[in-house]
Amino acid sequence: MNFSIHLDNATQARLDAVVQSTKRPRSAIVREAVLAWLDKGQAAQTDNGWGPLVMEHFNNPDPEAKDLMPPFESYRSELKPYKEFSFDD
Repeated sequence: MNFSIHLDNATQARLDAVVQSTKRPRSAIVREAVLAWLDKGQAAQTDNGWGPLVMEHFNNPDPEAKDLMPPFESYRSELKPYKEFSFDD
């Protein structure tokens, strides 16, 4: 199957540099990149729409993986103060 993709200039320059350094066809490099991405399971989505890496973190949290998903409590300081609601306002 043939299809076109659009790359920004920076990405195209990086791809062209790999083509030059490896002397391999651009299509072969793109094909390998897509296959690697699919093999990692990044294309799969869970029923709730979250990707598998995030779901893995929720199911088996790694205390060292702080950058992947910070605890939700860490955002409490960004919340606006609670305001009582009244229909009279």
